[in-house]
Amino acid sequence: MSSGLYSAVSGAKTRLQMMDTISDNLSNGKTPGFKKGGVFFASMLDRSVGLRQARGIDYTQIKEGFSDFSQGELIRTGMPLQLAIEGQGFFKARDANGQIFFTRQGMLRRDPAGNLLTPHGMKLLGEDGRPLSFPGDDVIIDEQGMAQLAGGQKVRVPVYSVPDLTTLERVGGGLFRAARPEDAVLMERPRLFQGYIEDSNVNTMQEMGRMMEALRVFEACQKMMKNYRELDRKAIELGIVG
Repeated sequence: MSSGLYSAVSGAKTRLQMMDTISDNLSNGKTPGFKKGGVFFASMLDRSVGLRQARGIDYTQIKEGFSDFSQGELIRTGMPLQLAIEGQGFFKARDANGQIFFTRQGMLRRDPAGNLLTPHGMKLLGEDGRPLSFPGDDVIIDEQGMAQLAGGQKVRVPVYSVPDLTTLERVGGGLFRAARPEDAVLMERPRLFQGYIEDSNVNTMQEMGRMMEALRVFEACQKMMKNYRELDRKAIELGIVG
């Protein structure tokens, strides 16, 4: 079998994986706080295989799971428990199993006990690592995250920075998981806007363009595979005749 066929197969496979990432971006184009995913290509050439069979042809593989953390547009909602982060930073939340997640989604709500919940139903964590609670919706939150409650009490809504953003694992729906969540640093001067949400940073037209490009390359790889199969069939026929 021609080594060129393997090259065409690897090209088609990577474009399918790229399409998965683009589709995820497009489906979350209106998800507040969502950060679009990205991919990059890497050549993969085994030295012994390359010398004996591939004759210098590189096979490709794709690296997924990368995120573009560029700022999304801030949209005014007027809801007192909705917060948007401008610039760097994440909210820290904990699910029912005790796992820690980071998110930019500030569409908060309260449970019956007064705990602040993220859109996924996770409890927002305070500076002490315990669930953050407000007794009511009548609250004023400044840009540094200091909340002035109705009874005069002050509570801080903490925002954390992650030293190495490449260590954050995408888990879907605008959530990220860190290998070492304890390494997150409390930001002293974040920029929070009450009554706003951060829109997704997905550019729909740009993603559609990337999708069409990936589709065209995939179709070209399909044609290459068809041509190589035809060449193999002809070679077999010639061998039989000889």
